[in-house]
Amino acid sequence: MGRLRPEEISSILKGAITDY
Repeated sequence: MGRLRPEEISSILKGAITDY
């Protein structure tokens, strides 16, 4: 129920860093 894969987490982290 709402499990993210390593690839998804990496993409989110990269997006957050870029957004910052």
